[in-house]
Amino acid sequence: MHRIVASAVVLTSLSGGMAACHEDATRDANTGIAVASPGSAPSDQSDACGANRLADLIGQPDSPALRQNMRQRVGLEPIRWIRPGEAVTQDFVPGRLNVIFGQDNHVRTLRCG
Repeated sequence: MHRIVASAVVLTSLSGGMAACHEDATRDANTGIAVASPGSAPSDQSDACGANRLADLIGQPDSPALRQNMRQRVGLEPIRWIRPGEAVTQDFVPGRLNVIFGQDNHVRTLRCG
C-alpha cells in the first residue's frame, strides 16, 4: 500500500514538472520540434549555434547562396536543414544550427539543437 501511494506521489510530481516544461515550449506545426516563443530573449547558452546572428534571414527563400551565407556567418557546420514533414532525430547538440523551412520554402525558424 505504501509503495503504491509513494509511486502515485512521484508520478504526480513528475507529470506536473513535465507539464510546466511543455507550457514553456512552442512546437513548430510542421516539424513538431520545440522552438522558443517569439520575442523571448535567449540566454547566451541558448545561442551556442549562432542563430541570433542570422535572424535577418528569417523569411528568405532557400537557395545555395542563402545556405553559403549561413555557413559563413556561423562557421560552416553543423547545420541541419529541416523541411516540413521531414523526420529528424531528437538528439540535442547545442552548437548545431537547425534551419526550419516552411511550406513556402522560406526560412521559418532558426534554433540551436
